[in-house]
Amino acid sequence: MKNCLLLLCLLLTAVAEAQLSPRTWVIGAQTTVINADFYDTYPVLQPGNTGFNLVPSVYYAISTNWLAGLELQVGYSAAKQTSAGGVVTRTHVTELGIAPVSRFYIDITPNGRLKLFGMAGMAFQTERIVDHFTYNKTTTRITDQTAFFGGGINCVLRKWMVDVNASAMGLRAGVYRVLGGKK
Repeated sequence: MKNCLLLLCLLLTAVAEAQLSPRTWVIGAQTTVINADFYDTYPVLQPGNTGFNLVPSVYYAISTNWLAGLELQVGYSAAKQTSAGGVVTRTHVTELGIAPVSRFYIDITPNGRLKLFGMAGMAFQTERIVDHFTYNKTTTRITDQTAFFGGGINCVLRKWMVDVNASAMGLRAGVYRVLGGKK
């Protein structure tokens, strides 16, 4: 999947025009592809389990290669496990988080369409875990925060951007719309 996304980005750079300029707003969304150590909700591929993770994001271009913004984490997962003794446990996890984030880009193509970036931020989250056992139910609430650092690769496609990034938040893929900037 990552190879297909990268190939698509490389092919589109031949016809795209970079449109990331200062005083530009970038809005979009990411989703967690592979879970990391901070959030527990992500798309679950196991039979009988479900999950989703959506990260609406808004950034402001302070300069051509520097974005500052905010990410909102919304996630839910439901998993079912059966122990060796036949006890069935259903776990439901609901998460909500917010993270101020800064990204700094380095152009790796002369036209600025393909960029590597580093990112840093501080994530604050609240998590509600409900375990349904055969005869009872427990609810746990966790509030946590963490500083995170990471990086990724980004492709600017006219008024759109796509990226893949990795950090303590997980491996994420995102699509963004660039608002404003050069016409």
